[in-house]
Amino acid sequence: MNLSLIGPAGAGKGTYGTALVRELWLDRVCTGELFRKHLQEWTPLGLRARKYMDRNELVPDEIVDAMIEDWVRKSDPAGDILFDGFPRTEYQARFLDELFASLGGRLDAVLLLNVSEAEMLRRLDGRLICR
Repeated sequence: MNLSLIGPAGAGKGTYGTALVRELWLDRVCTGELFRKHLQEWTPLGLRARKYMDRNELVPDEIVDAMIEDWVRKSDPAGDILFDGFPRTEYQARFLDELFASLGGRLDAVLLLNVSEAEMLRRLDGRLICR
């Protein structure tokens, strides 16, 4: 089963993602972790992403998609995957559908976590934010 867990910051993606991984034995991929891995390993994708991250800009879809594709192809594409916070854009959603189609798989469900703005702000209030 391949799932995508999406929602705004503070919606609980990390909490619910951890529970889903534990209960359903899923492999989890999170774009933030992918960015850190590629930066740490000085990969060409990591170096391209760093240019945007250093300017506090969103990393373009093409770079994120390439990182996701690399991860999926190196893991078991027929396995069970939880995409944590991906896709974030319509372009990324189309890309993920095409990637799975090329591998003979599919995204089985997208779980949208919705939370009120007040609750989201309450949850984020205690988080450390680096600039």
